[in-house]
Amino acid sequence: MNPIETHSNGVSKSAPPFKPLRSIITCVALTYTLSWAWLAYLISRGGYVALDGIGPLVFMWMPGLCSLLCRHIFREGFRDIGWKWRNWKATLAAIWVPFVVGLPVYLILWGTGLAPRSHNGHAPLHIFGLILAIMVPVGSVFALGEELGWRGYLLDRLIKAGLRRPVFILGLIWAVWHLPVILTGQYTKTDNMALTTIFFVLMVLGFNAAICRLRLVSGSIWVPMLIHAVHNTVFQNILQWATVENKWHTMLGGECGALTVLFYGVLAWLMWRGSRRKTDG
Repeated sequence: MNPIETHSNGVSKSAPPFKPLRSIITCVALTYTLSWAWLAYLISRGGYVALDGIGPLVFMWMPGLCSLLCRHIFREGFRDIGWKWRNWKATLAAIWVPFVVGLPVYLILWGTGLAPRSHNGHAPLHIFGLILAIMVPVGSVFALGEELGWRGYLLDRLIKAGLRRPVFILGLIWAVWHLPVILTGQYTKTDNMALTTIFFVLMVLGFNAAICRLRLVSGSIWVPMLIHAVHNTVFQNILQWATVENKWHTMLGGECGALTVLFYGVLAWLMWRGSRRKTDG
């Protein structure tokens, strides 16, 4: 049977043979090269958040733009992106997963006094609801760029290429993409860059496994986009904002902390446990 006919992404019979490994290598190479070149330019202009926030937006859209370019170059079509929003259980999971991870981490920090709540942390609850209502839609615009590339393109091709542990490989690709932002001090402040970097990579591996699970269950690009946006809002705009910055907060909380790594790792394992899929967790 013609493999092009069985690949359900709208590829015409006259298109070149579908070669997932070629697509993976090309997309990753383009994404790393263009993203890191853009980051270097941003740093030369004052930092990652330069250009009034346009800098991070373009950076986060690099994976998506490169994947769309690969789809065009290799004539792979666009149907397998998953434009339909379906599976409401997965959608609800995309909303609660970051809370299930983040709240226990910060309740431990606040309860033990290792990193107490800041003045912001005592704001009325409706303020936090307002932050969510504003920042999740805004964050979704940013997150969609990444998700089109990572879970909307590379995950499918890593699986179709027959590689072992495709979810783990994607997690490593995603983590490496972040490393220049981490190592140049653009992402977080820390007194121990080596340990922070290790924890961040481990967090990305666990978070990626959770996103991949929801992507495969839902078949939709919107579910990964949502969990990514909710995660960024919960951690960056709410919990970190509501907590005093000190060494314990840096080492245990946030996106680069040991407790966050632990909770995401456990949750990802629970989400994949008992799965009959052969895509590995």
